[in-house]
Amino acid sequence: SVKGGSLLRLRTPLPSVFAGPAAYGDLAAAGLAVLAALALLLRLWLRIGAASPVTAAAGVGLFVAFWSSSMLNFSIWAAWWQGVFLVLSAILLAAAPRED
Repeated sequence: SVKGGSLLRLRTPLPSVFAGPAAYGDLAAAGLAVLAALALLLRLWLRIGAASPVTAAAGVGLFVAFWSSSMLNFSIWAAWWQGVFLVLSAILLAAAPRED
């Protein structure tokens, strides 16, 4: 109890457990979109592996290193983390041999 009799309430960006499934709908849709994009990127790396195993290994290595370290670090939500991942992925994709 704080001066004046009001309770101090903590604010959190996550929906309350008691808010019901509707509160999680937008988060689930965004999460599924991100997972689908990551699955497509990983599939692309595996397709590149048929033509250039070294480039594909670098791409998969970047993918695994980035996402495993991001699971242990809360600052993954800083924009520069995702920017670095996207720039490094773009560099590796540009270096990959093209299919004719």
